[in-house]
Amino acid sequence: MNRSLRRLAVLGLLALGASSAGAQTLFNLQYNPSNYKLTITPTNASASGQNGSTTFLAEYGILFGSFFPSGSNLTANAQLPTQSSTGSIQATASTGSSMNSAWTDGVNWRDLNISTLQQGTMTFSSGSPAFLNPVSNPGTAPLVIEFASSFSSKMPSSSIDGGTVFGISSSGSDIALGTYNYSVVPEPSTYAAIAGALGLGYAVYRRRRQAAAATAAA
Repeated sequence: MNRSLRRLAVLGLLALGASSAGAQTLFNLQYNPSNYKLTITPTNASASGQNGSTTFLAEYGILFGSFFPSGSNLTANAQLPTQSSTGSIQATASTGSSMNSAWTDGVNWRDLNISTLQQGTMTFSSGSPAFLNPVSNPGTAPLVIEFASSFSSKMPSSSIDGGTVFGISSSGSDIALGTYNYSVVPEPSTYAAIAGALGLGYAVYRRRRQAAAATAAA
């Protein structure tokens, strides 16, 4: 099936609902607004609640649920504007699953979809890491996507803790695999403001100490 057919399949299965899984953190995401880069790093966690009987389609990839803010007003099933991409997300037991293509989901545009444009499958084993973690797998690297500068305003500006990661099964249903965390790197102006506040606080502290010392000496 291609991406558009997947959308029809999911719409036909919405009544079944998304299966619930455990809450292990599968990914850590970090966005740097200074260079428009999103880094996606897999952890060593397993896809809780899943077993070898469920086949997921790498072509449809994985979804980071409710990633984009409601005010972003993006279009469903749209390839996102990127400048470059390095590394990939790779499942530990799979075929053709080097996922590095960024889309909005075909059903819910707020979901970030990272997929491969090649056909492949993913089957997760209980108790084993679901995706290749760069620390324990030196030959791999985090997925780093550099978005177009004009897209930065669409990215989440605040942290997300415990967002849901979905896989898309061969039957077309979205199944919860675990969770993800998202953070934003403070811009240089933020660091400058913090440094300024600390400097001002220290200046006030010194003045009070000097005043106290002068009073004691009088």
